[in-house]
Amino acid sequence: MHRYAGRAVVVTASLVMMSFLGACGAAEDDMAAAPSPTGPSDSAVPEFTGPFAAEFEQAYRDTASDFARGVLADSVITDAEHAEMVELFTTCLAGKGIAFTGYNADGGFTTSSAPNPEETDALIDECSATSGEDAVGFLHDIMRTNPENRDWATIGAECLVEAGVVPADYGAEDYSQDNEGRFVELDTLPTDLQEALRSCSVDPLGILEQQQ
Repeated sequence: MHRYAGRAVVVTASLVMMSFLGACGAAEDDMAAAPSPTGPSDSAVPEFTGPFAAEFEQAYRDTASDFARGVLADSVITDAEHAEMVELFTTCLAGKGIAFTGYNADGGFTTSSAPNPEETDALIDECSATSGEDAVGFLHDIMRTNPENRDWATIGAECLVEAGVVPADYGAEDYSQDNEGRFVELDTLPTDLQEALRSCSVDPLGILEQQQ
């Protein structure tokens, strides 16, 4: 079996996610720059709205999938659109001899290996791009866990405080520093902190738990 890590704010990758989201927000002033050769022209990019407007615009520019652009164009990803994307992704993988077994709670997923196992990653990446999974799936995941697009470091810190594994005055700056420091070596941390980090990185606001 082949496992892909989730796109939620996973512990050792949380800074990568926060950097991506921060870059999207900071990039608003740079959006007038020339698009990539394969991306849409500025005049073809919709005016996105809502708390994830910057992320939608960046994903719209970056995706190679016309289907994904159609989904993203109205700043909303419906359950039906997500299901259609999953079907496209599953069908693409099946055509390459790879079985897709569905998503995990953190947005990651498991597949079988390709007939040539060494090609598995490349083929999954190809199907992710052509089906729109990389754009639609990514945004669907982060919108589901953080619908108001609150600062990831802030909600991560709040979650750890609520779990009782850090002091009450622990804040976003502490969380960001720890992600660059002690949280990198997860296995060296106390067990209760490890468990809280895993839980808070997947569901920092407790939304997914409430839906179960």
